[in-house]
Amino acid sequence: MAETDNNRKVTLTFGGEGFADGRVPLTLLAEKLKALQSLLFHAAATVTHDSGGRRGQWANRYRDAVELGFSDAHHSELTIEATLPDAGLFEDYENLGTQALDLAYGFAEDVNAGRATEVERRVPDRQERLLLLRTLEQLAPRSPETYALTFANGSSAHAGVRITALTRARTQMLIYRELLDEGSDVEEAQVVGKLTKIHYDTAPQMLSVRVSAGQEVQCYYDESLREQVASLCAGSIVEVIGLAGKSVGGRLKRIDYVKTVDPVSMEPVRISSFEHGEHRYRLREAVPFNIEFAEGVWAYSNDALGIRGYAFKRDEALRELNEAFDFAYRDIGLADEDSLIGKAIDMKREFQRLVTATGGA
Repeated sequence: MAETDNNRKVTLTFGGEGFADGRVPLTLLAEKLKALQSLLFHAAATVTHDSGGRRGQWANRYRDAVELGFSDAHHSELTIEATLPDAGLFEDYENLGTQALDLAYGFAEDVNAGRATEVERRVPDRQERLLLLRTLEQLAPRSPETYALTFANGSSAHAGVRITALTRARTQMLIYRELLDEGSDVEEAQVVGKLTKIHYDTAPQMLSVRVSAGQEVQCYYDESLREQVASLCAGSIVEVIGLAGKSVGGRLKRIDYVKTVDPVSMEPVRISSFEHGEHRYRLREAVPFNIEFAEGVWAYSNDALGIRGYAFKRDEALRELNEAFDFAYRDIGLADEDSLIGKAIDMKREFQRLVTATGGA
């Protein structure tokens, strides 16, 4: 294949520990392909410095240039191969597709490397920069997901940028910096609860989240979050992170600048390693853990291993899960099978099957 053809090819590879068995959930595949397409639409609008606004069906202006078409798939690590439309269909910007791809690739590479100055140089306009950061955030895995995406094409210039949960964290830090320029005397705040109200195309642009009986938090968002807000459904559970004024008496009433808003995914998370204190465990395959959220409490569980972690904050629930794994492995996984009864025997055998390496004391 000629280099010019490769320049119009895009590949997205799903790999890492989370997909070591080669199984990629279709819901996740659809979500990330949609996020990649959104990234290219926004990159095309940024290349043209489109001042027409990104409302309604704005992306239709760029379909002839950057709408991806499926061409092939490869399965060892799942690789989806797609191509840009033929050059020349977009009359005013014949090379817009490859320019947008170059911008998206370089932007992701700069964010991955933590080059904040280069991010600003590459996209000087603050609003355009925020929109690209938002779409890159949607493409990147969430913590603690252990898979990775590799975004590339067939040209030597795009050998592949690896997008991981760390990419998402760095993207959020850059969004945080942009918002801090506007705020003063603020602190980061996080709320999880039922989405009860959405103000869309009406002032003020705001979400209302019920975090407990009698307590609703108003969360104000800017133009760069319109796409994410448009996909939300009232009545669903959402997680909002942003900047808020100092709370009075520990009770949060409003978030002044929303940094991220995501529906709370109940899809199982796949984990392939655990760590607690000085103990570290690596598994032969990633194990799915069910997620629940009710009455403000996060819970992660796996019935086959008989372990569960729960807390009011998601990261604390994950720490509890790591502690529960450590305790169960040392208490049951290392026990003499003759001393165990019932389900404990099945749990021990599952631990023996899964744990391939341990470290620490």
